[in-house]
Amino acid sequence: MCGIAGIFNTRGKPIDNAQERISRMTRMLIHRGPDSHDTYLSPDGICALGYTRLAIVDPTNRIAQPLKTPNGEAVISFNGEIYNYLEVRERLIRKGVSFRTRMDTEVLLEGLYREGEQFLQDLDGMWAFAYYDVPKKTLLLSRDLMGERHIFYHIDRETGEFIFASEVAPILAIGKKPFSLDQEAVVTALRFSAAPPGRTLLKEIQRIHAGHSIRLQVDSPINEYRYRKLHPEKWFDFFERNPSIDEVIEMWGQIFYRACARRLPLDVPFISTLSGGIDSTLICAFASDFGKKKIRTLYGESSDTPRQVYPDELDEFAASQFTSQKFHTDHLYTKTNSVESVPVLHTVAENGFDGSIGLGISFFRMLAHRVREEGLKVILISDGPDELLGGYPIDKRAYAIDQRRSENQFNYNLFRFVSSRKGGQPLLRVLGKEDWIIPREISYDPFRFTPIHSSISPELLHLIVPSDLVASSAQYYGTIDPVHNNILPSMDYTQMRALSYATKSLPDHFNLRSDKAFLSASVECRLPYQAPEMVEFMIAAPASVRFGDGTMTKYLLRKIVERRVDPKIAHRSKYGMGIPPFKTPGVYKAMDFKETLRISSLFDDFPFKQGAREFVLKSENRKIEWHLFVLAKTYDRLRRGVFV
Repeated sequence: MCGIAGIFNTRGKPIDNAQERISRMTRMLIHRGPDSHDTYLSPDGICALGYTRLAIVDPTNRIAQPLKTPNGEAVISFNGEIYNYLEVRERLIRKGVSFRTRMDTEVLLEGLYREGEQFLQDLDGMWAFAYYDVPKKTLLLSRDLMGERHIFYHIDRETGEFIFASEVAPILAIGKKPFSLDQEAVVTALRFSAAPPGRTLLKEIQRIHAGHSIRLQVDSPINEYRYRKLHPEKWFDFFERNPSIDEVIEMWGQIFYRACARRLPLDVPFISTLSGGIDSTLICAFASDFGKKKIRTLYGESSDTPRQVYPDELDEFAASQFTSQKFHTDHLYTKTNSVESVPVLHTVAENGFDGSIGLGISFFRMLAHRVREEGLKVILISDGPDELLGGYPIDKRAYAIDQRRSENQFNYNLFRFVSSRKGGQPLLRVLGKEDWIIPREISYDPFRFTPIHSSISPELLHLIVPSDLVASSAQYYGTIDPVHNNILPSMDYTQMRALSYATKSLPDHFNLRSDKAFLSASVECRLPYQAPEMVEFMIAAPASVRFGDGTMTKYLLRKIVERRVDPKIAHRSKYGMGIPPFKTPGVYKAMDFKETLRISSLFDDFPFKQGAREFVLKSENRKIEWHLFVLAKTYDRLRRGVFV
């Protein structure tokens, strides 16, 4: 895993002070790739690329990067991993390519050089790269299908410069104009813990969408376009045959085994998260080949005592120990809510420019530092199944509501009307009709729901920010991109929710959170559940695979764990990520949230409603405090203009 940066002059003029500026950007990304770093400046001076390397594939190779073809006609700065690079490498060798290294970077470079952008269709991987064709003076920027890696960019209309990087701060450091808050993006981040897809908290800095590319040529328009999309419909026939649960488990296992096998690094050791939950349990099981290989696992505790919902269940830590012992892992433990987290929290809060301001970043960042203390560079994490296979109680409830709607449209409309009226929901509870309360966020035409990463409710936001911004923010998450409209008539409600999560929430909230958290400590996170083939299969799974008879969440994965691990793990309650460090009393006191919010200029400069600051200072809602604390610290840093 690495960091990339670059400047391209779209008018074909030499970049002003190119070497100093690209070197500065590159130095600011050393934490993403501390093993080596270098820059490239094209002969005509219109393209500058920077690169920092976290050496994972062929780690002892010291060939200069950004990597050039032997004839110097193409150069690449690459952040990511190509998991099937060995197979692709052999195919290119058969076509006459001679490789100088064993790096996946060279496979990507040579493939693009010989086959063009079509080459990306053959790849299983995660990436954000800049590929420069020297003779054609063309720069290709690309982001992987699931958005595991990111490219932020700024277009300077005055100079014609296109400036990009793996993170926002390097762009701010060399930009020549003031940067300002994007009001709609800020409110969206308050509501969903993330800026809208393709955007940041700043008007002048955008982000390439997942599965999209930008091709830059001198004196040509700058257009972002989709080069690849998910195709869950490839599995519709399989599920329409009404396969038995055994057949579904067998197919899922084949896909997941391939995904895990490809994502295990060959040249460096790795570690896997292992909570007491079923998602990390399955990664541990498959990565260790069910105990045949010794692997390392990590449990992160965010509360003062082990978390336990029911007394007859194993608590979270005991469940992780049980799985570790079953598969013979070297199991590590770390605590994430000590006062040692305070400096980490302040650093997180001052780096919200990208729009990722949620509660989980600090937890992941503490895990990352623990991994790095062990001298490791790669961690497997389990993001994905909760969103794609109905892992949350709210998903099961939404499914039940949809079932009632399909059975009796009149009753559904009636109870939806009552639920939306003032006092309607308390009345339904008194009448014993709580299951018929229809959340106003559930909509079928247009399709819309409230995703799990929703944070501050619209009702609360209306009290502190302009109502028009709250209304417009609703379109960005819990919705479906029109590019998938052709397959929606063939999908049930739960499949559509999964499709929305896969194309919006995972790329632009969850994956940005993990990228910025783990790479802050020079640790690459890999996501086996988000292999595109795996994602497409899970999206296509019908409601019966998600919820069985409607009584449990993630029915499919629970059945797999029940058979391959143990029923006591398979049927535990869902515990979630845990308590954010700042909610610990000692940490909360040390952070001094109230004072930061009291003196921040954010409330003076952003169009908050009158009395918003006082409302927030009186609030005991920690989500409001944290999100606004991040915004305040980030905005105050923006005003100071200190980005190193």
